Formats: sequence, structure tokens, C-alpha cells
Amino acid sequence: MSDYQNKLRHLSAEQVEKLYQEYLGGAKNAALIQRYNLDLAPNCLIKSFPPIASPDVTCPYCAVPMYERRRGKTATSWDIDPAFCKGCDHRHYPPGRTRLLRYCTCAPCQTSRMAQQKQQNLERRQRIRTQWSLDDIPGVPLASLDFTSKVQLLALLMTHADQANQRLAPLAELRGDARLTPTQDMDSALLQTLRERKVLVIDPGSALDAFSTGSALVPRLDKVCWIVNVYLTGPQRASLAQLQQALLDDLSQGPLAAWHGEIVEVLHRLAVEEVYAYILSRAADHGLPFDAWKKSREVAAQLLLQLPIRSIWSLTNTAIRGALAFAAQCQVNKHIASNTIPGRMLSLGQRAVDERWPFRWPGYEVKAPRSGFSHVLHGVVLKLDDQGLDQTLFAYISQLPTPGGAAAPSAGGTRLHCVSCGSAAVHAQANQIETVVNCKDCMARTVIINAQ
Repeated sequence: MSDYQNKLRHLSAEQVEKLYQEYLGGAKNAALIQRYNLDLAPNCLIKSFPPIASPDVTCPYCAVPMYERRRGKTATSWDIDPAFCKGCDHRHYPPGRTRLLRYCTCAPCQTSRMAQQKQQNLERRQRIRTQWSLDDIPGVPLASLDFTSKVQLLALLMTHADQANQRLAPLAELRGDARLTPTQDMDSALLQTLRERKVLVIDPGSALDAFSTGSALVPRLDKVCWIVNVYLTGPQRASLAQLQQALLDDLSQGPLAAWHGEIVEVLHRLAVEEVYAYILSRAADHGLPFDAWKKSREVAAQLLLQLPIRSIWSLTNTAIRGALAFAAQCQVNKHIASNTIPGRMLSLGQRAVDERWPFRWPGYEVKAPRSGFSHVLHGVVLKLDDQGLDQTLFAYISQLPTPGGAAAPSAGGTRLHCVSCGSAAVHAQANQIETVVNCKDCMARTVIINAQ
């Protein structure tokens, strides 16, 4: 019994009912309080009436009738209080006129819901294991993988390996500052490629929230764990440690002439993403919303023909400062100002080449952690100390062995190749200032400023 109901203890049950009827009949609260000698404030009178047993609702746990609070004289059909059990405090919420669902929070209801959720999780886990079973998926021999797939797989093992469970952690799960590739777009493309080749298969033991709630159980590729479906000498899948060591032994033999075309392709793709990732990072540091992804990558590819990545990073900082000044001076929003960054970078890059700017690279230029893909390509395969940042793509490609061992045209003792396609079938024209390289395969034209 509540403190308010104690105020009616001196009244009999008949008197309480008479008081309630008078209250519903419209009598003034103050008059009723004075007539029945009640120690109550007028607005607390309705709270003092004892609840009444509900003839229609029974507690599912105690098997006794539930009680309902009495309705005030000003209550409407929308004001429906839940019935409650005096024994276990269970609440029964009648269906309302809105879509808002209300749940009882009593101890028996919470226990029941937990048991129901546990059973649903068990059933859902069984359906996931059945739908994404690994039993009928044939393994992929390591020897059948091409160079690019090996680099991708080793990068994944270096950044996402879960040795305890012999699987790869979800793509969205970052460990410290480790990254798979410079950008999320490249991460997704890498994962999708290996999945299509059956190198990676979805782990049915992944977290339940990594799959859709519908009957289709569609996986979220950035949330699920992955099983590496590769074997070394037999049908048994290799352990992650064995596979990582085998990939290291294989790729550390490079660069090989047979990998030339693939190395050129991944070098170019990685360099473009390194530039784009830096633009995104620096724009975010200055509060600039940036979504010119297509134009930025096109500009990056064009600048990489003649400038190293570090120099393009320096141009990025200058272009961002120009965008911020444009936003402040011309009173335009930052989204419009950020769209000028690729164009500014292109014009600055042309001036840098024409005027032969002497770039100096302060420490803050290298602020992003090295990605696993970059470590494998530049460290394991190419054995570069500068992470592929200090020289032009042309310089790195010129040092690669070519199939057949044919010598390419050279400039200053360095063999020349097409930066766009990697072909050694090029024609070079040189003078004291620059070397012009024309590719006979893709017809690309590259201008190289000769070193002084």
C-alpha cells in the first residue's frame, strides 16, 4: 500500500467507493477532501484510491488476477495504464493506437526474453553454419595464385591474422594503426577479388550481427571473419603461420621478370591510392568535406607520371591551404572550396615540373601509417627503403627486370619503360633538360626531367 493510499485507511470499503463515485461525478476535490477529512493535496486525490482487480487479465507467472489503477475523471481513451501484478510486479500493456511497443521489465519477463533470445541465436547460428558451410568448398593450391593475389593475401595475413582461431579478423577491425591498404575502396576491392577466386571464404563462426536479420542471411563483408582456403601440398588447408612463411619465401625472391606486368599495375594502383588517402586525411584535418574521388584519382595518376608521391603530398598541402583561403575570402562553403583541390594540385604540379621546384619534405608529410600492402610490395618484393615515396614511378619501373631480359632504351644509364603500361617497347628522345618517352604499345607520352 502506497503512502497516498494510507490516507484512506480510516474509511471503509463502501466509503471509498462512494468517494470515488462522487469524484467521477464531478465533485470538487477540495470539497471531497474536507468532507472525508483527508490529509491530501487536491491534485493527489486520484492517487489515493486503491487499485481494482482486473476481471480479464491474469498474471502469467503467479496465476492470479492483475490490478489496474483507477482512471481519473479527466482521463481519455488514450490514457491506458498497464495492469500490474502485486506479487511479481509484472506489467501487462494493452495494445495501443500507436506503433510504439512497450515491454515489461519485471524479473520473470527479462528471464523469459533472455531464454527466448538465446534459443533464437542458437537457431540462427545453425542456419548460418548450414548456409555458409565450408565442407563442399574445394581448396585453392598456393602454386596456382598469381603474383597480385599472393601480395594481397600476404598483406591480409600481416594485418588481420587471428592465429588463435586460424582465421582473418573482420576488415572493419583495426589493430592499432595497422591498415590493409591506403583506402577503404582498395580494401573492399582486394577482399572481393580474393573472395571471387575462392582464396577467402566466409567463416560461419563469425559474429551473428555480421549477417542480415532476414532469412537470406546476407553477410556484411566488412564484419565477417574469413577462412583462408589455400593449401600447400595437399587438400588440407594450411595454417596461417605456414601460409605466411611460404608467401614470404616466395615473394622475397623478387622482383622476377615474370612478375613485371603485374608489378607495374599494382605499383600504379597503390601510388594513386596513397595520394588519394593523403588528400582525404589532410582535408579531414582541416574540416573540409571531400568527395571528389574520381577527379582526385585522375589528377593523381597524371601527376605520378612526373613527380614522386612525397612531392605530390607537398602539393596537396598547398592546394588545401588555397582552398581554405578561397572559402574564407569568397564566402563560399567548405564543400565547394574542397572541390577546387584537384584542379589546384594539377596546376601546381605543372608549375613544379616546368620550374623544377626543389621539394623539401618535413616530417609531418609522412603522418599515415604504412599499409600492409605497401610493406609487402615495397619491402618484401622490391626491397625499397623509401616505401616507394621518394622517386617517380618511372624510376621504380625502370629498375625492374623485364621478360626475356631485353634491354630497354635508357636515359643516363637507366632502362626506360612506359609508366602507363610497363612496356619496354618505347622510343626515347633526350636533350640536356628532359627525356621524352613515347610508348609503341599504348601510345602514351612521358616527359622526364633529367637530373642535374
